[in-house]
Amino acid sequence: MLDLACWNTRLNTATLVATLALLGCNRDQPAASEPSDRRSQVGATDGSRRFGALFCAIADDHGASLEHARPCREALHNVGERVHSGAAPPVPKRGEFSSVRLVIVAGIFGQCVAKYALPFQDAAPHLKAAHGLAAMEWIPVSGRSSSEANADAIARWLAEHPTAPGQKLILLGYSKGATDLIETAVRHADAIPPGSAIVSVAGAVMGTPAADEGKAIFHALSRLPLPNCPPGDRGGADSLTTDARRASPASKALPARFRYFSLSAFARSPNVSRALRPSHAALQRRGGPNDGQMLARDAVIPAGRQLGFANADHWAVALPLRRAMPWAASLLDRNDYPRTVLLEAVIASVMTEPTAESPPPTQVSSQAFAVRPAG
Repeated sequence: MLDLACWNTRLNTATLVATLALLGCNRDQPAASEPSDRRSQVGATDGSRRFGALFCAIADDHGASLEHARPCREALHNVGERVHSGAAPPVPKRGEFSSVRLVIVAGIFGQCVAKYALPFQDAAPHLKAAHGLAAMEWIPVSGRSSSEANADAIARWLAEHPTAPGQKLILLGYSKGATDLIETAVRHADAIPPGSAIVSVAGAVMGTPAADEGKAIFHALSRLPLPNCPPGDRGGADSLTTDARRASPASKALPARFRYFSLSAFARSPNVSRALRPSHAALQRRGGPNDGQMLARDAVIPAGRQLGFANADHWAVALPLRRAMPWAASLLDRNDYPRTVLLEAVIASVMTEPTAESPPPTQVSSQAFAVRPAG
């Protein structure tokens, strides 16, 4: 007898894997030159020294008891030259996140696989039990709709699920989810409490050549009938193009009433899951360090603070896919990553952001995106 649940699961997995063909199908095309306005948009302040010290302190303190433990110098790029310059921030105490409400927005096709894997869901038990995280929620946005449509949905969800008095809101956008949140901040600023933090993790902030060159594949997927994944307005792929991101009001100015943070990911090919290696190689030829879907420098919110640089591919940095999809384990062979330590460090960094009186941070240098040997 046909197991429909199993069939639906595999269809969702096939959808995910199909997106990997984005650049693989175009990998022999010559790299086009980048517009100069995109080269200049990495203008974030560099908080990676402090973030690296905090990540390492957490990893040393209790990281060994958490999943996928590894030395911090293997989990983050360029951390070896950063962590010993000054005292590390204190490791979060028990119950320290009791006033924090973390709300997460997934990326494109995230709705299609939400039943099986949500961004950072494997970090929830530790953050709640050890640090008293008040809430960890995922906004159910459309997996195939435009960022504009999803921004409207996010604003409605926040109005229907208001942040409690005394809680501090952190909005975390993974991949296209970061774009959706940035659009929300610009279009519906009143829906977000002032002072809230908006965090991009491997976010499609400036778009991605993967969408530029793979729109036909994305559009084909948008027309497929997918279980648990309505088509929405079918504008998800267009929202990820570099032209769309440059044309968006969100690329010009962001509301000053919020705080902005970014965490980029990039890796060498041996540290990239097999399914992402063709697109990783193509992006490497196109523009340098990347996570298999995003160029690292295009994942930075220009107006914000760059937290750090994860040594991971686009999925490993946030999605526990290998555990949820064991039948695809051979394609997800580099999906293990200390996501719990990473998210704990992100929350702690946001909650203890240096004040204006602290020494001013420098801007992110292009050298920060250089892949150096670990150690």
